[in-house]
Amino acid sequence: MTAEANRVADPVTAGAEESEPRAPSLVDRALALTAAANRLVAGERERTEAERVRKRIGEMERALEDLSAVVLLAEALAALSATPIDTSAATRGLSAFAEHATGRPSDTVFNRAKTTVAASTAIIQKSVADGWANWASQALRALPLHRLAMLRVEDRDQLSGQERILRGLANRSSVTVAQMQSFGEACTALASRLDSVPEPPIELRILLQRLEEEPIRLDGLDDRKIALLRQVGDQIDVRRRRS
Repeated sequence: MTAEANRVADPVTAGAEESEPRAPSLVDRALALTAAANRLVAGERERTEAERVRKRIGEMERALEDLSAVVLLAEALAALSATPIDTSAATRGLSAFAEHATGRPSDTVFNRAKTTVAASTAIIQKSVADGWANWASQALRALPLHRLAMLRVEDRDQLSGQERILRGLANRSSVTVAQMQSFGEACTALASRLDSVPEPPIELRILLQRLEEEPIRLDGLDDRKIALLRQVGDQIDVRRRRS
């Protein structure tokens, strides 16, 4: 029997050869690298998707903050003016988003919800602006400002300054809750102060109104009208017209 035959037939030697670990082939290495690459790609996709969702959630949060702000304005104005303001539009965007927001919503779902929320915000914002303009102008018209003429110069100047501040707020197209409350409080205080001032004679009121609109010739005033105007003489200048 040859040496080659002895090597093949020896069971001890054969078992030893079979128990030795097989060195990884090029195919094994390629498969392992492919699996590792797939894991990396899957991880990158997961991170990208998570970043997308975080970004879109941030956009939704900002849109919802804007919506919440105008709802608070509407509620504050409704409480001050005793006039309800419709805020039902606030639930539309939320309802649409909640209906489709399962798992990780697509960009289409996010965009649709954000657009609906923005539209709801604009609707309520316009209602607030219109309601504010109406209420503020009505509050100013209700003030008995014609009584300012009966006050001393110092008091008249002080209350006239308060009136100018109120008109400045009333003319704003957008206001904060604090500004609304400040307007309401100042308007109430000014009305209370003017309520304590005596009512000017109706004829004097008419004269003062005419003087605000156009000059009046002195020969068009009789003694009674001149006497009336003397009550507010510190508010009237007499000028000679040069021919």
